[in-house]
Amino acid sequence: MEAHQLPSGTYLEQNKYYIDRVLGDGGFGITYLGFDVKLQRKVAIKEFYMRGYCYRNSGDPNVYACEGEKGAAFERMKQQYIEEGRVLAVLGEQPGVVNIYTFIEENNTAYLVMDFVEGQSLDAYIKSQGGRLSVTETLAIMRPVILALAGVHKHGVVHRDISPDNIMITHDRKVKLIDFGAARQYGKYNSGKVQKGGFTPVEQVTPQGQVGPYSDVYALCATMYRCMTGVNVPRAKERVKQDVLVPPSEIGITIPPQVEAVLMRGLAIEPVHRFANAERLYQALYEELTQESRKVSASVTYSGISRMLSDMQAEQKKQVYRKKRIGVICGIVLLLAVVVSVYLQKRQDGTEPTVEPEETMQQILQTEIDASPVKKVDCMAYAQAFYELCAEQHEAKGNTLIQRDEFMYAAKETAVKSAALAYTGTDELNAALTEIGNQMIATYKIPDTGWVTYTFSLEEDVTTVKQALDTYIAQMNEENQGTVDLDNCTYLGVSVARAQDGTFFWAVFYQ
Repeated sequence: MEAHQLPSGTYLEQNKYYIDRVLGDGGFGITYLGFDVKLQRKVAIKEFYMRGYCYRNSGDPNVYACEGEKGAAFERMKQQYIEEGRVLAVLGEQPGVVNIYTFIEENNTAYLVMDFVEGQSLDAYIKSQGGRLSVTETLAIMRPVILALAGVHKHGVVHRDISPDNIMITHDRKVKLIDFGAARQYGKYNSGKVQKGGFTPVEQVTPQGQVGPYSDVYALCATMYRCMTGVNVPRAKERVKQDVLVPPSEIGITIPPQVEAVLMRGLAIEPVHRFANAERLYQALYEELTQESRKVSASVTYSGISRMLSDMQAEQKKQVYRKKRIGVICGIVLLLAVVVSVYLQKRQDGTEPTVEPEETMQQILQTEIDASPVKKVDCMAYAQAFYELCAEQHEAKGNTLIQRDEFMYAAKETAVKSAALAYTGTDELNAALTEIGNQMIATYKIPDTGWVTYTFSLEEDVTTVKQALDTYIAQMNEENQGTVDLDNCTYLGVSVARAQDGTFFWAVFYQ
């Protein structure tokens, strides 16, 4: 412990919180691991401390301003910290943002008391994965952060310190934006800029530069660039002199052109050329379907895994339709097609793809049921039971599962078309199912989606079905650094259809 840091066992706010140890020490503050005595929980405590502008005497918890201009600057910045701390303390809980419990004025300084987030920083995670992440994983990780920051911006607050070391991935795979110790309300200051290398925009390191939500947009995009490429964006002042920043595709990164265009716009040197705030960035990355992005090239970028398990191959070589029932046929094809901002094409005649009405899909499914040579099963009810099981498990965890039409339509059509396939081998089946899945993503415009088609030769209990899916998706997540599964998704579409030989084809789309 250094002399300017509070020692272990120091109490704050009339013995409500005590300091355990130092977690981090930066230019504008010291972060401690603390403990809430009344609620018996760990907390993080961020103390305002401008190194070089103030000091603390050994054994004395009070902070003293230096003399002269530095002391005046400390007092001015402390008042701003106090004002902004009060604002942050009333933001309320927001998914993706560390929850700030309270704000304390004590020891001639101020403290933010917030969630203690256990896990690893995005910076540490990148290093553990070999120095960079795929584009799809980067977008999946950053999605809750950008969405959360959009809510913060609506309160007029700018974070100012976004970088991989201030984004945490918790032990249960949630992503949180932390460390609001440098946050400020937009428009209230023009000094005391926070600097963090290539993650800091030019207006934040320029005297009299006006920082705003667009400054956080730059830092978010610099963070994504670091994730995708493994290298940092050059410092803003260097870019002003000579901009040597190159798009990820020019250094060999496979990235959809639309995503790259959004990223590079967010990294524009001048604020006026960027997205105005995190909400606009989120819309551009995850929601907007421009005329150009609807077009499909022959080289659609996706992360595809196609795999068959069990002794299915020998059987498929003998017959076009599978007529044997061998327990559970684990013919699994999983496409974690996290197709980000690749929004697929209009039909050749120029008209928009149409979503078939619910009645039409029901008729198709019923035709498959009636054609089955074995005991009739209400496939729609079977699928609904699976959905209800997932919804119950979400509710038990305090989460909400949403049944969106486009996911349901895609799942139904995938199941029906899969059950009608004729194929002579594993590779042929895999290719056909891949084509069907891609077509459904294109038709119903559901980007950033994982989907799985799973076959059973017998009617299985929905709990057994879910266990099989969970096991396989977990395996694919581990092998491909995926983070989404059926228990933490937001949207879910599920359907099942039956082939003529009685095999059940399950199709599940989730986001």
